[in-house]
Amino acid sequence: MKAANGRPKRSPTRAWPSTIDIDWHTMLEEYGISKRVEGLRGTSIYEAMLMLRRFVRLVGPCSSGQFGRPIPDRFVLERSREVTKDTLNKDIRNLSTFLNWAARNRFLFSGLRVKEVRVSQKPVSALSEQQVRDVLVATSPHSTLRLRVLLAVTTGLRRGDIEAICIGDLHFDRNTITTRSRKAREAMSERPGRKDSLRTDSAPRGGSGFERASSCPA
Repeated sequence: MKAANGRPKRSPTRAWPSTIDIDWHTMLEEYGISKRVEGLRGTSIYEAMLMLRRFVRLVGPCSSGQFGRPIPDRFVLERSREVTKDTLNKDIRNLSTFLNWAARNRFLFSGLRVKEVRVSQKPVSALSEQQVRDVLVATSPHSTLRLRVLLAVTTGLRRGDIEAICIGDLHFDRNTITTRSRKAREAMSERPGRKDSLRTDSAPRGGSGFERASSCPA
């Protein structure tokens, strides 16, 4: 088409809004779906949604259009009165993940950031060799408990990681243990044990202690 002056008439360009304004509940529902699409299950989704429920309790639900800088800052301030800095930083990381997801989907502006609070480093204290011997002596009547203590002091694994170990995770030929992320349920790097800590003859008397784990997949 041509205008009255004979020049080609330009088609009007459509102006897209910078963000899409949706209500809080819809945004949460979309976020939960995206987490499941990513392959996350159980604990990971629960922790993310639990943080958002805390957000509603402390700040209240708000649409994406109402979500500005003061909103996450207020959440951090209110949450800091309830928990330690380490726990607060965990919530901040989950909140940052949510904000980044919302920005990618044009629900929020991409410049919205929340910084973690500074936490002073605590000195790490370890048991002395005598204390380790005392613990092993105290647990000697209980073979399964003694085996868990041996795994803890020789690998540095936490209790939950030790409870999740299966027989197939022990590699006696390489003297290593394969651990799995309890959130992603994926194998992590093999963790070396101390010399002779994984020898087959080092199991406590009265059984290997892995009767419960015998049903785990290799």
